[in-house]
Amino acid sequence: MARVTVPIVHFNDVYRVRQTVAGGEHIGAEQFAAKVAAIRSSWGENTEPRPPPIAPFSWDVHRARPRKGLVLFSGDLFNPSVESSITRGTHMVPVVNAMNVDVAVLGNHEWDFGYPHLQTLLSKTRFPWLFSNVVDASWREGAPDPTPEPQPNDVPIHATIPYFCMHVNGVKIGCVGLVEEEWLDTVPAFPPEFEYRDMIKVALQLSKQLREGPEQCELIIALTHCRMPNDVELANKLGAVSNPDPNQHGVDIILGGHDHVYYVGRGIGTYDGAEYDTQMEGTEADARALLLKSGTDFHDLSEIELHLSAPHDAIRRRTIESVSVRRHQTKPSDPAHEGLAKRLEELLAHIRKSTSQPVAYSLTPWDVRASSVRTDESALGDFIADILLHSMGEMARAHAAHNVEGDHVDCCIICGGALRGDAIFGPGRITLGNVLEVLPFEDSVVLVELTGQDIWDALENGLSSYPRQEGRFPQISGLSVVWDSSRPPGSRVISVDFMDVSNAHVASKSYKFRQSDGENESVLVLRQEPHVKAPLRRDKKYRVATRAIDDESGQLMSTLVRKFLLGANYIWRCKDLRIAREDEAKDAAAPQNALQTPDVSFEHPAPSTPAKSPLTRLARVGEQYLSPRTAVALKRARALWEQNAHQ
Repeated sequence: MARVTVPIVHFNDVYRVRQTVAGGEHIGAEQFAAKVAAIRSSWGENTEPRPPPIAPFSWDVHRARPRKGLVLFSGDLFNPSVESSITRGTHMVPVVNAMNVDVAVLGNHEWDFGYPHLQTLLSKTRFPWLFSNVVDASWREGAPDPTPEPQPNDVPIHATIPYFCMHVNGVKIGCVGLVEEEWLDTVPAFPPEFEYRDMIKVALQLSKQLREGPEQCELIIALTHCRMPNDVELANKLGAVSNPDPNQHGVDIILGGHDHVYYVGRGIGTYDGAEYDTQMEGTEADARALLLKSGTDFHDLSEIELHLSAPHDAIRRRTIESVSVRRHQTKPSDPAHEGLAKRLEELLAHIRKSTSQPVAYSLTPWDVRASSVRTDESALGDFIADILLHSMGEMARAHAAHNVEGDHVDCCIICGGALRGDAIFGPGRITLGNVLEVLPFEDSVVLVELTGQDIWDALENGLSSYPRQEGRFPQISGLSVVWDSSRPPGSRVISVDFMDVSNAHVASKSYKFRQSDGENESVLVLRQEPHVKAPLRRDKKYRVATRAIDDESGQLMSTLVRKFLLGANYIWRCKDLRIAREDEAKDAAAPQNALQTPDVSFEHPAPSTPAKSPLTRLARVGEQYLSPRTAVALKRARALWEQNAHQ
């Protein structure tokens, strides 16, 4: 046989099926699917959706289908997004099925709704999922501790397979799926019997099995879900480089995900598309890697051509002589996949109505770009941590009133990766959908008792990956942390102090904004300026609010934030009603009148009554008609107003 070309479509990390781009226009998964279908049609393939397997996870028919190219996916499909927080990822099944994927590797977010639900989701997709180096080690009961070394008793995790082989243009190709160990620890409810095996050792083992065994593969493609440095290391150690040694086992090319970046390895000779960062962090060791990462979120896909050598007598029966890559970026003007567009509209119609409701009006931007929340202290990260600290503190005080241990919370620590959306929302109207997009995970917020050393170690861990955009970067409340990024990981924290807001100075600032009717309005914002209360003591125990994975005892982070915003909105509207009624009473010279609402009555004083806080009567109303927690919140708001008024 002579030289041959193998065409491939590759994509990874897709979350939001509809999104707004620059200029206020929209792109969607239906346009992305149409592009995939157009490329496959150019190969001469049938683009109609494939039928489901005869039985779940039965891939014999899928394997035997003759192919003229491959559609490959490198993980992260079912979460996070506004839609998935409501559908638990089920809406993504028809989306990915419309793209006629041939094989995929699991990403970390496939596990966000737990393993039982993941099995259900995978059973509805029409292609196999790889998880080559994570195994079911249930056999280990009573055996030695887990090891990264492949073990003879290892079996694939149910609903996944370690490899998948297909013929493409007469070439036998094997695909393996490799994932890094780092993200396994972050997976909600990851079953303890599932164990990591070293990526390089597993890949070499599978190379020997697939090339020398019954499969007789001529080429091996690794689909990965790893950070850039790990992918580059894999490429170098497994021979996924230009001009490889044909007598060495390994893989021939790596198609990766997880980083949300577009990157073309330096061993790939021909590239056509928009510019990307050729020197991004983590690529320093890339001299000639055959590595590709295809962006994120239905924005990018890669059209690849592998130009293979003629067969030769070596371990690698064919080698990649050259690779050409064309980057496609979804545009609002792109045609849509009609069948998928209709299905998506049906799926999303009931979600759109509820998520479009406003819950707040922000005077400043909500910046949740990865570059903001994963490498630096973020205003929104601080705000959300403040809300969680406040909310958990209220719960602690309520429990203490019923003789439940603990009446305070010392601090809140969450990871920047918990804040999603990778966008800027506002200033202006903030909807429920915005909140769910920023906080899509079903993780609870709980109180845990930690030593000062535990807190110090957690902060060191959170700061250890800087400047990489890892999700572990901390967003905090109640603490002041001084750290030095030039120090080595593990010794970057210089000092940690607890902050005191109970006797804080109150500063005020006036903001101007324009309402929808064009009128200019202003609002006075009161802000406490905390001061250092005490340094952290390593041997002391503290109560910390934090995000807990798969914990049913707490409340969802998004729920606490929504409650706070709705409560703040309630107080603001009550204040507006009171002020408006006072103005009306003065104009009518009828101070004895009262403004009645279905829930509360705001009585107005005689003209001789001294001026009081706009929140004074609201607090009294709260004491009479509202829940105890709301009444307490109103009391505190009144005290803060009065404190500022006397300064």
